Amino acid sequence: MKPRQRGFIMVETVFAIAIVATAVATAAGAMSVSARVIDRASSRTTASWIAVSQAELVLDAAYVTTGGQYESVTTPARFTVSNTTLAFPDGDAAIQYVDITVQRNGSTVLTHRIVKVNR
Repeated sequence: MKPRQRGFIMVETVFAIAIVATAVATAAGAMSVSARVIDRASSRTTASWIAVSQAELVLDAAYVTTGGQYESVTTPARFTVSNTTLAFPDGDAAIQYVDITVQRNGSTVLTHRIVKVNR
């Protein structure tokens, strides 16, 4: 008669621990990646909101001469917004491009160009 085996042997235990450790490491890596993706998406969404608000402010403001800047909207912490006017290509002084740049912690998140007309 063969003696009955009781419990797990050492090799089975090591394999079980290795499988569980691999699963945990994979889950932790996936969580890290998803956290970065969510942060980036949140940053882009906030930057879009800021750019739209800035564009509305520029379009409602009195016309400034090319080379000037318009007032900037208030931004959440870690975000900044700037705008720069550029001459329209055909030389019409009553039309200008306005480039709106939104940055987060000094890195550009979004750039948007609108056209401003002196009415």
